[in-house]
Amino acid sequence: MHYNSDIEWSNHIGEYGHTPDRTFYPATWDEITNIITLAESFENNIKVRASGSGHSWSPVCPTPNFMIMPDKLRKELPLEPDTLNQNNNLTNLVRIQSGMRIRELNQLLDNRNKALKVLGGFDGQTIAGVCQTSTHGSVINAGPLYECILSYDVAGSGGKKYRIEPKNGITDVIRFQEKYPEVILVQDDDWYNAISVGIGTLGIIYSVIIEVTDAFYLKEEHKNQTGLM
Repeated sequence: MHYNSDIEWSNHIGEYGHTPDRTFYPATWDEITNIITLAESFENNIKVRASGSGHSWSPVCPTPNFMIMPDKLRKELPLEPDTLNQNNNLTNLVRIQSGMRIRELNQLLDNRNKALKVLGGFDGQTIAGVCQTSTHGSVINAGPLYECILSYDVAGSGGKKYRIEPKNGITDVIRFQEKYPEVILVQDDDWYNAISVGIGTLGIIYSVIIEVTDAFYLKEEHKNQTGLM
């Protein structure tokens, strides 16, 4: 498996940096699971970390071992409605790879007259990064961005593949397992809550299914000191 061994990495403010032993640029779910399997084949506890866009202000990404970069994980994927429950509004669902940046997702959605329900103050992060760190906006009736995600496809220890959703999730259990017997489908609130803001500790996220809404405009109002407009 191709990798680079001399890539220096740092977060966007340059506070945390390192040069991993191996830096990988996977493009598929299988490639991610193969990297994890390779790391676990070593006797000296090789660690695997995934980097988003480097906008975390904490040392969440640095590792001396294996680093996964998101550069080739930025595509829209087929939604596969034949694996989903029939009562889903498919027009408001989008499946994308975890390395797609918010600005790229915004453009994709805008082309369809759709939008995310909430946004933070910056659009350069990856979708997995904003969810794993619980990025939020300032919309009073909307929670953090991870609440838009209904389903996670994850590569875990032992090279196992998981689809993780809340209880009574959007995936049809029988039809999904018939099509993908190698993927472990977990529809459990505890698992879903843990992976949603897991800081990368519970596996490497390959893709997500996001619930979006119709495009809308924001209106900003300013009040004077008396509270009158």
